[in-house]
Amino acid sequence: MKRVTIITTLVILVLAMLLMAGQTSQAKTTAPATATMAVANQLYQTGQYSQAAQAYQQLVDQGYADSALFYNLGRAYDQQGERGQALVNYLRAEQLAPGDAAIAASLAQVRGDVTGGE
Repeated sequence: MKRVTIITTLVILVLAMLLMAGQTSQAKTTAPATATMAVANQLYQTGQYSQAAQAYQQLVDQGYADSALFYNLGRAYDQQGERGQALVNYLRAEQLAPGDAAIAASLAQVRGDVTGGE
């Protein structure tokens, strides 16, 4: 009985250590993404749309995916007149945040631009 208790305790300790290691690893991987997003947002705010799009795209290429990222990437493309790329990213954003008013408005605008207002 004593042996079962010791083994159970060891298993619990190992699992706890694995969980803590995973949380530390996750924090380390999200910090650079947050920094890159901040840089991309600053580039967008200063009118450097091409560089902003590159920074947002870098995050997408690294596997990050959320509605704000795709929406911002769409806006950066939209500001450069790249309506097709804007449309693709607004649609991605809409899939992740259906009903979002800002995404819907941007999507309607770019759809009108792409179809010639039809």
